[in-house]
Amino acid sequence: MTAFTIDFGATEPDDTTRARTVLAELNAKRQALYENDRPVYAPEVHAQKESALLAEFNTKLAAIVTKAEATATEAQQKLATLQYADATYRMTPEELATVRGRQDFIREDATRLPLRELVDQMRRALAVGDKAALYLYARYVPERLAALRPTPALGSLDNAPDYRSTIPVTELAMANAAGVALEDINRELVDRETRESITAHQDTIAQAEQFRETALRLQRVADGTDARVRRAIAGEYAVAF
Repeated sequence: MTAFTIDFGATEPDDTTRARTVLAELNAKRQALYENDRPVYAPEVHAQKESALLAEFNTKLAAIVTKAEATATEAQQKLATLQYADATYRMTPEELATVRGRQDFIREDATRLPLRELVDQMRRALAVGDKAALYLYARYVPERLAALRPTPALGSLDNAPDYRSTIPVTELAMANAAGVALEDINRELVDRETRESITAHQDTIAQAEQFRETALRLQRVADGTDARVRRAIAGEYAVAF
């Protein structure tokens, strides 16, 4: 009996390593059901033992996936806390006073200025590190951009947004530019340690998403789907040529 495995490269997340170990254990136990490439047990008993081994593999793999999902969920919660934390707690009393003094002016600019001028002001604040202005733009510009998003059309499929908007294309382009500037502002408002934590949590979430795909691939190997697909492709190729 041939055991199919997958090479995932030299470096792997811990969850993937554990999952591959479980698959290797399954392959070893399956090999023990054969002697000289012949089944040790009668067909009915052999099928029962195969089924039990696969069920055991699925249970172990599910436990690893559950743990990975829990880790990703925790990372998402921490990430949300860091990304949407109020930046004022990192400001000095003088900076807070500046924020209060300029709040009405920047709120009016964020609401009424033409988007091109607003983007220019946001970029200038970024260039000089004007923390008070950056904080206020981060607070009020999202409301302006939200008003420009296409709204769902009544009766449209799945309530999807209707992009037949009356907003000029140039205005939408500047709204995108404001959105990019806003992302840069949000990054600027967090300190280095917080940025590193955000990156670490994003990496954890990305690894969990990758592991979901890996777990599905391993499951297809374990239940024989991968082998069946390979044989089908090989058969089609042979017929074609």
